[in-house]
Amino acid sequence: DAVQWAARAVAAGAGEIPPGLGWHELAETRLRAVCPSPAQYPEIQGVEGCAAVTEDWSGAAFDAAGDRLYITGGGHGGYAGNEWYVLDLGSLTLTRINEPSTPVRDGCLFDGIYADGRPVSRHTYQHLAWLPGLQRIFLVGGSRWQCGYFIDDAWTFDPAGDSWTEQSYVDGPRTGFGLSLAVDAPTGLVYAHDDYDLYSYNPATDQWTLRAENLQGPGDYKSGV
Repeated sequence: DAVQWAARAVAAGAGEIPPGLGWHELAETRLRAVCPSPAQYPEIQGVEGCAAVTEDWSGAAFDAAGDRLYITGGGHGGYAGNEWYVLDLGSLTLTRINEPSTPVRDGCLFDGIYADGRPVSRHTYQHLAWLPGLQRIFLVGGSRWQCGYFIDDAWTFDPAGDSWTEQSYVDGPRTGFGLSLAVDAPTGLVYAHDDYDLYSYNPATDQWTLRAENLQGPGDYKSGV
């Protein structure tokens, strides 16, 4: 067993996920190594700094075809950076895609948008999904920097072009702790369940549709699948 474990450790260090079941630490994938420098970006640090990207109730979006996990987070008083990170399972590397927006400002005073037109940092919960047809990440709502209140909005992010696009939120679900998203690959629809009701979002038409109403929901902090 010790020999097998050692062989797997060497394989993981060489840039390959070892075979077999179980957890395997991926070397050189710590977020802090690629975070924006506090010296260069002092105003985005909040009370936690870059650690809040993963510590503060944040989710991720997985591109199954590209074997990439996209991560963003922060929000409330923890961290103001709205930059993106990607974990590439092909190369087993974690990199930062872009720079954070500056200057920062309270998301409740400016409708959840920084001065450069990009959405403010936020707790992302289970509010992220990968859209394979568009090759973009879908983001709904979240707990905004700096006030902490939720916002009813939706965005797509293009990691290849480093660009955000605001989407429609007409007839969208309630944004809160109970919201979760899941993509139906055959149709390309995003299904969203809030604290009570089930919705779908069509990226091709930028439209939300109420699919089912419920008097009570399954509770907060859940994942959609």
